[in-house]
Parts: sequence; structure tokens; C-alpha cells
Amino acid sequence: MQSVRTRQITARNKKAYGRPTKRRYSKLFYAKQQLRLFHGEAKERTFRNFFLNYLKANTVRNKSFFSAMESRLDRIFFRRRLLPTIFACRQFICHQGLEVNGGCETSPRKLIRTGDIVAVPEKVWESRY
Repeated sequence: MQSVRTRQITARNKKAYGRPTKRRYSKLFYAKQQLRLFHGEAKERTFRNFFLNYLKANTVRNKSFFSAMESRLDRIFFRRRLLPTIFACRQFICHQGLEVNGGCETSPRKLIRTGDIVAVPEKVWESRY
């Protein structure tokens, strides 16, 4: 017959050595995957390169990584709810192009800064809306 003390130790050991709870790596991995999915299912390599370029470029760190991800042209276009999905926005930008500061831009990954003027070309606007 086990004493109360032995039962308490055994219960503690089961908690410690039983099925492990989520560890730090799995929590970080899950958070990163959620972030990637939130930003239009970015590919792993694209996401990693964007993060590394952000670290190199921002030595002062005055701008957060999340705001840098949200300043991409396709994300801005999607957040304005002009098209239903991020994929449709990317395709629209690649095929039709958007006017950024008066010039045609066909790269959805272009970073937009404060003060940039983004517009849908007139002939595309008339044909779609």
C-alpha cells in the first residue's frame, strides 16, 4: 500500500514525464505559421527572406515587422476590399498593374511608404466597376 507522500510524487512525475505539453518551439512554430497564413499564405522562403531583409535594413528598428509586412502593395490592395482574396489581388497587380506615384507597378511585393499615391488605372477601373 502506498503512502500519501508516494502518491503525490508519482502524480507529479506523471505530469512531468507524461505526454508533454506544447513546448516553446512548437508554440513559436505555430505562431509563425499563423502569421504566414494571415499574410496571404506567404511561402516559407519568401517569408524568411523578407524577415532577413527587414533585419538588415532596419538597424534603428523604428518600424515593426508587422507594419512592414502590411505595407506591401498586395496587402494594401487586399485590405481595401477591392478584391475578395489576397491571391486575386496578387494576380490583378501582376496582370493589370497599379499606378504607384504615377508609374505602372506590376510587382505585388513592392513596399509602399507613407505619402505614396496608389491608384487603379482609369481604363481598368472603367472596365471592372
